Formats: sequence, structure tokens, C-alpha cells
Amino acid sequence: MLLRCHWVLQRLCPKTRRVVQGGSRLAVMDASGGQVWLSQVSSPSSTAYTDEGAVATDMDQGVATVSQKGTLFAISPRAGRRISVTREGQLDRLKSTDIKGLSANAELMLTAVGEQPVALDTRNRVLVLPDGSLRNLADDGISASVTLQDVGPDSSSVLLATDRELISVPLKGGAVTKIPASSDGFFRNSRASRLFIRDARMGRGQNQAHMSVTAPIPA
Repeated sequence: MLLRCHWVLQRLCPKTRRVVQGGSRLAVMDASGGQVWLSQVSSPSSTAYTDEGAVATDMDQGVATVSQKGTLFAISPRAGRRISVTREGQLDRLKSTDIKGLSANAELMLTAVGEQPVALDTRNRVLVLPDGSLRNLADDGISASVTLQDVGPDSSSVLLATDRELISVPLKGGAVTKIPASSDGFFRNSRASRLFIRDARMGRGQNQAHMSVTAPIPA
């Protein structure tokens, strides 16, 4: 069904739009136009991919993701806000959170830790936490390029990775925990092995890290 769903979306949506899935829900994001759409995996063609059918139209230069339970999250530095769309019975409930202080030139990644959205501005090394507050990673002594964990289960922290270490950042404040990579570049943390992959190794390119793996890295 998923392959057929993506085939339908390829016919309905221009190539500039990004599609992400979580649970039984699909999000479609057009960062150039600022539109975000939400549909069911089982019936993507039932959504009108127009301004009228969008859940938001002002999310320019934004990113979107969907939690494992199907909650949509999207954030835009231009709009200065983050939205969430949660399914309640037969209805969708939209919530908007203002993000104060986020740079207009932010280059964002977005994930969900359970039902908690976390964004990373990779250009300025700033985290946007679930409550909408910002955490400057430079204050934690993090100056290297970092990447953000993939969508995953609920936790009290979010994981970041550099080419040298794994970093656990508490979502409600507190000191970060840094775990160095082993000499062969492998993560020795079972949670990290599920939420990051760099050819099952670190140091093979930042973009590859934003994927999930089904098997733990060997101890």
C-alpha cells in the first residue's frame, strides 16, 4: 500500500514537495510556497493539494515530520512558529506555538521524540525544544557540525551526533551527556543504533545520519 501511496503522490505533487510518513498519516511540505498538507496513507488522493486543502500556508522555508503515532509537526523560520496537528476522533486539532528568537536564516531539521517535537538549526547550532524555547549548543561546548536523531519513541532527551561523539540533550533542561565514538567509528549505544545510521558507522556524511536502522550495531 505504501508504494502505491507514494506513486499516487508523485502524480499529485510537484517534485519540489517533500513527503514524510508516520503511522497511518502522510505529511506533504512545500517549503518554497509554505503549504503543509496532511492525508491518510490509505487515501492520499482524497486530499486537495491546494491552498484551500492545506493545514497551513505560511510555513515558508520550513520542514515537517510526523510522529510514530501520526501527529504532524512543522516549523518555519520565516513564520516564526511551529504547528502540530493531532488526530482526535474524526477531527484534526491544530495548535500553533510562537518560536521567539529563531534566526530567519535558520537551516532546520525536525524530529519527534514520542509526541515531542524538536528542531535543530544546523547553521547556528540551536535546538528548538518542545516548549518552544531555544538552546544554544555553543553554551554546551558543541562547536562541531551536528545532526539530529530520526523520529523515535518517547524519551526525556533528544540525541545529536557529530563525527566524533553522541550527545544526549535533556528536553527539560540540564547538562548534556557526551559519549565518544569508539576507535572504529561505531556507536555502542542501543538507542543510537536505532536512531542514526552512517553506513552503520559514524563519519560517513551528515545527511546519512537522519535515517533509522532496524538492527542494533554490534557490541
